[in-house]
Amino acid sequence: MQFTDQLKSIDKFDYLAVLNKFDRHLIEAKNNFLRQSDMLQAAFQNLPNNLIICGMGGSAIAGDFIKNLYQDHINIPIHVIRDYSLPKFVDSSSMVILSSYSGNTEETLSAFEDALSRQAKMVCLTTGGELARLALGNKRVLFTLPSGLQPRQALPFSLILLIGLVETLVDKSVNWNPVDESIKLSSQLRADYAPDGKACLLDAACALSEKPVAIYCSETLFPAAVRLKGQLNENAKLLASAAPVPEMNHNEIVGWEGSVSSCNVILLRDSGDHPRVSARLDILGELLAKRTKVHTVYTQGVSLLSRYMSLICWSDWISYYAALVKKTDPTPVEIITYLKNELAKIPQK
Repeated sequence: MQFTDQLKSIDKFDYLAVLNKFDRHLIEAKNNFLRQSDMLQAAFQNLPNNLIICGMGGSAIAGDFIKNLYQDHINIPIHVIRDYSLPKFVDSSSMVILSSYSGNTEETLSAFEDALSRQAKMVCLTTGGELARLALGNKRVLFTLPSGLQPRQALPFSLILLIGLVETLVDKSVNWNPVDESIKLSSQLRADYAPDGKACLLDAACALSEKPVAIYCSETLFPAAVRLKGQLNENAKLLASAAPVPEMNHNEIVGWEGSVSSCNVILLRDSGDHPRVSARLDILGELLAKRTKVHTVYTQGVSLLSRYMSLICWSDWISYYAALVKKTDPTPVEIITYLKNELAKIPQK
């Protein structure tokens, strides 16, 4: 398929330019945190009893990665909330991080008011909007994100900022080695996956864009599966689902008995998976290959962060190419805009 000549006619908002800046965005994100980190140390001297990360869509996915990155390394529980209100246990000993790229996400604004009423420690991540106004007006810590992106395109900024935030809270310093490894790996993958790269994903996208996609992986990789699902949804306008192993072995797998070729399958694999989970994925792949196309993607890198980053890069590029194959612009999300406009007509109680 000769698609390079069609890029501008399909990719009207130049999503490709954002993909080509991914590793640079990671560098900018690190520098962005370093510029703003002093206020964090000044505002919070003691560890919170729990850490709550609130957001929706592209502003929430960084929280999923953070939870898995640190749940075995710090002694405070991390919860990701995608809703209007907070769990009952949140109080003045909690830290609530509120992430909204636009600053106007109604669920996150509601969570802000809830956290404020409980006198929780608070940190806000946004480009501006109402969340920035509320943070400044209530003298809460505000980290400013660079504007001009779609929320899902801003993952490098929110993820690196959260890494810096968590490590500063826990250790009073940040180990940047996994971030630096991720920057180097992302730069390499960008060159490989580009339209003229040695590992261009166009053929894989052609095979995967014909029908809905089911994504399976370990619990460790599940944030990457959620990211891939969201990118296929928003960029390629393609239905996709994600489920972790072993849980799906106890329910969803039975649905395949009556679903021959109803959707394609992507298996995400990692060398750090539990041996029994790895065995389950082997068997699952064999079973599903008899029913549909199965595409297996392996992580690259050493640190867990870099292995996540390898899947984030793959997800961004495969969803971009799938959009081109379907001749759909990857940037606009018109149905989300319509939904928000309709909701705005309904007064909030």
